Amino acid sequence: MQNKQISIVLMKSISSSTSLYSSLKDEVYNELQDFIEESHTIEKSTNRIKIDLHCHDYNSNVPDELIGRILNVPETWTKSKTLFKNLDKNNVNAYTITNHNNTRSCYEMIDKGYDVLIGAEFSCMVPDYKTGIHVLTYGFDKKQEEELQRLRNNIYDFQRFTCQENIPTIWAHPLYHYKSSKALPPIEFFEKLALIFERFEVINGQRDSRQNMLVKAWLDTLTIEKLDLFANKHKINFNDYCRLGYKKVMTGGSDSHMGLFAGQSGVYLPVDNLKTELTTKKSSEIALEAIRTGNIIPFGTHNDSTKLIVALLDYVCQIAINRNDPGLMRIVLHKGSYRDKLVAVLASNAFAELQHHKTTMRIIELIHNSIMGKKPKLFDSWLIPNDYKYVFNKAVKLSELASQNYSESQEYSNVIYDMYYHLNTLLFKRLDNKLAKINFDSQENDINKILNKIELPSDIREYLPKKDKENKSKSEFNITDFLDGLSFPFLSAGLLLAANFTGVKAMYNNRKLLDFFSNSINKFKQNKKILWLIDEPSEKTDFDKMINYIAFYSRNTNLPIEFITCSNKTQEQNNLLVISPVISINNPIKQMSKILLPVFLEAQRIFEQREYSQIICSSNGILGVLALYLKSAFSVPAAFVINDEYSLDFAKKLQLDAANEKRLIRLLRFYYSSFDKIITTNQESTKWINSKKMAIPSKKIIELDITNQQIKTNQTKTNNQISTLIACLD
Repeated sequence: MQNKQISIVLMKSISSSTSLYSSLKDEVYNELQDFIEESHTIEKSTNRIKIDLHCHDYNSNVPDELIGRILNVPETWTKSKTLFKNLDKNNVNAYTITNHNNTRSCYEMIDKGYDVLIGAEFSCMVPDYKTGIHVLTYGFDKKQEEELQRLRNNIYDFQRFTCQENIPTIWAHPLYHYKSSKALPPIEFFEKLALIFERFEVINGQRDSRQNMLVKAWLDTLTIEKLDLFANKHKINFNDYCRLGYKKVMTGGSDSHMGLFAGQSGVYLPVDNLKTELTTKKSSEIALEAIRTGNIIPFGTHNDSTKLIVALLDYVCQIAINRNDPGLMRIVLHKGSYRDKLVAVLASNAFAELQHHKTTMRIIELIHNSIMGKKPKLFDSWLIPNDYKYVFNKAVKLSELASQNYSESQEYSNVIYDMYYHLNTLLFKRLDNKLAKINFDSQENDINKILNKIELPSDIREYLPKKDKENKSKSEFNITDFLDGLSFPFLSAGLLLAANFTGVKAMYNNRKLLDFFSNSINKFKQNKKILWLIDEPSEKTDFDKMINYIAFYSRNTNLPIEFITCSNKTQEQNNLLVISPVISINNPIKQMSKILLPVFLEAQRIFEQREYSQIICSSNGILGVLALYLKSAFSVPAAFVINDEYSLDFAKKLQLDAANEKRLIRLLRFYYSSFDKIITTNQESTKWINSKKMAIPSKKIIELDITNQQIKTNQTKTNNQISTLIACLD
């Protein structure tokens, strides 16, 4: 009876807590369905051309992202025929290829007998704001292309020239720009570009539906009166840039790089008497004229981050398959910050390590082929060890989805999640077995010695082969032996997690801009909703009691907070969500409890589905790392609640020597500084975190003076502090 009551309460809680997400999701979805209704009407007409106006192949070989340029990898390896094959699956009847800053593939396919509309996606600069944008451009010849290349560093000159030459352009994914600084472009940036462009990509197959529909909602606000106001304000004569007067045209394209989803987004071009027109003109010529006149009806599907994740998973698989060493000198001397170069070094070494593992590479090639719709052969499974048969079976499912041209992204997401979960389970079981064999009480395996071994030397000579092998005790901890057997599941799971992280990061990297637009047009607004990561609820310490009270107060006053923990015994209730650990492993420190390991992708799914806007973390260890993972992936602010008792107790239990105690301090300093705000619970904590040793600046610290005595004697003051805390976390 008690479990049934808990279940009923939980269902009510989830229904209530997801209402904010559902209202936003429904608003976006309904807007999209209304918008593409016209495309459903014309789809079966014989007097229309269907074309994907934004797709890439292997000649998009210079990525915009700096890390890709440092590593010297192209954006895709997709062949033109593979792209066209996937377009044909979606019944596209006119072709274009819009590679970055070149038309090589268009001319190559024309030479092979294909009818192709010449197109390219030019990387252009808005000079007065030092911001890069992408401009889809069509129907130009080679001489005009040379001029476009020369002018693309100034979007005003670029657009003036295209208008004069009657070359149609489209501002691709208008809410996604490229800027060296994190500062958002001001509203004047968008006002000016609204004047100099007349076609805007509203449905982009690699962007989420909220972003796409925000572009549409913004364009709907551009009345004649408003455009005249912008023109007078910025002294721009939009007739120098636009041939369609005040008309603003909405377009679509898949933005496919891997070819998988090519043709699932695009446009219909209505053409009277198309059959007759085709007797005297090519499809590409008819399409170009329709684009010029703005006779365009976009089509597409509802998008979340999954399509981009699948595309990036295939991309990282292809990097692993095709990657060559970029060279240390290239990385060091390339443009970019030291952090960019450090990431490049780490990424290069990770892919190099992948290439040294035959089983891992076999699985990676299997996943790549499956994503491209190539079903694995039966004998392929004979080469896969038994521990990885499950991954093989999921790859078969992936190939079936791709070959069926399946557009429901949730099915892809489920297959990738199942692969990741299996590899995590395998990895952590092996890790647990290895930890169980280590006697940390022995002198040879002293924790201080292990930490010293993990420290990477800065001297290059230390990495060179030694002439004389040192005799080592068999009982001494050996990192190489410890890692043996962990490499494959770790690298494979890491590959899947990296694709998911990068996909979500790319999708939500411009969250601030989306929120700005939502507020400015009062539509698709993201409500404030906080995810608080906590340790398993208990009453052991004063800190635990304080967290429990905050959860109780939040639950009873409908504060926009949900708590989440990782546990195999705590039940979900009210505003507490529970992630079951993939496994609980033995803690190498005997005095401490087992380590519960959550599945990061499960937390990522929850975060995206429930649309949280901020993070608070009061848990050290794995959940703290998870909080930073979610903060970076979803581009949301995150705060950490200091429990200084835990930090000091942890250091004592480790029994660290002076050198390793300093290492711990440096690690804590790096960890805490990674959060946007630090919440302290007493003056002693504030003084410690703000000391020279920890060096956290005062502006990042919020003091929450809540004691258990105060909770008992002055709940009003306590409640006010909690409400104030939530309010100041924006």
